[in-house]
Amino acid sequence: MCNNSFNKNKKRDGEIKKMRRILSLVIVLLIAQFCFSQTYGAPNMIIHTDTFMNLIDYQTVDGEVLNNKTLKAMLKAVPGNDKYLYEENAWRAADYTFIGLSLAGISTLTCCGFVDDFKNSETVVGIALGTTIISLAGAIFTGNVATSKRLKAVDNYNVYIMGIPINY
Repeated sequence: MCNNSFNKNKKRDGEIKKMRRILSLVIVLLIAQFCFSQTYGAPNMIIHTDTFMNLIDYQTVDGEVLNNKTLKAMLKAVPGNDKYLYEENAWRAADYTFIGLSLAGISTLTCCGFVDDFKNSETVVGIALGTTIISLAGAIFTGNVATSKRLKAVDNYNVYIMGIPINY
């Protein structure tokens, strides 16, 4: 009977030693992962950050702020980005057109406010106000679409320089 309990204690001690070894190995691996972990990224990756009034600022990982000309030159180097840059230019042109229409509507409203004896001022004010509101809504929409096209091109650039294949 004494021999039987001795074997049980010996067996339990062996299991405890085995669990300690496994726990030690896990702890060592976690420490090694923590000590040797680093972020992998290409030095030329483009980061986009929101700035004042939801405008987007583009910069490299090194902190160099990219102007529009440099950014477009970098994005054109990626095959398949020409489509997104062309679409972005088209949507941006529509955005500027809507902004111009809204400014024309605002200036018409301002002129009608200064001229008191204009015959059809109510009609002109209604048309100018409608044009301004619709143009501002169109400018917001087309500006967001143009920005999303550029962000898609930036994402394609980042994926391309990391060596990951891009599906067009």
